[in-house]
Amino acid sequence: MRRTVWALGLAALALPVALRAQTATATVNASVTIAPTIAATTTSDLSFGTIPYGGGATLDVTGTAGNGQTFGVVKIDYNANVSVAVASANGGDLKNGTNSIAVTYACGYSTNPSNTTGGASSSVACNALPNLTTTAGTAATSYLKIGGSIASGANTQKPFGTYTDVLTVTVSYVP
Repeated sequence: MRRTVWALGLAALALPVALRAQTATATVNASVTIAPTIAATTTSDLSFGTIPYGGGATLDVTGTAGNGQTFGVVKIDYNANVSVAVASANGGDLKNGTNSIAVTYACGYSTNPSNTTGGASSSVACNALPNLTTTAGTAATSYLKIGGSIASGANTQKPFGTYTDVLTVTVSYVP
């Protein structure tokens, strides 16, 4: 009987040691995503002005707007390389109800925020804009100038009135 008590006593002493010897571990992953700063702000809407019946209009983003005309201007702030895309809601037409007038949009980048002075170094189709580049982390600002042309005679046999389109400018990070 003494041996049994003694064995039980040893077992009781060993039990806390066995419980203390058990361990558990867990891991926590840590991460951070560094996002570029990109902002696009419309500072001016595009206006071809008032044109006579049968007449045309041109706004060259490398030149100066005519009387009553303004360039569409979007200020682009970025600190990484970005692509810029311009999409027409009406497929490149100005519309008034079911009536439309074809327009050829042209775009270019400038450092000048003016909506009457283009200042772009070149003019390209708005769907063929080159990427804007900068050293990663270095803040930069460019102004997208939007102009274009309405061919003479494009508005003949069209009702008088205001014709409109919505251009959506999308600026995206380029890794």
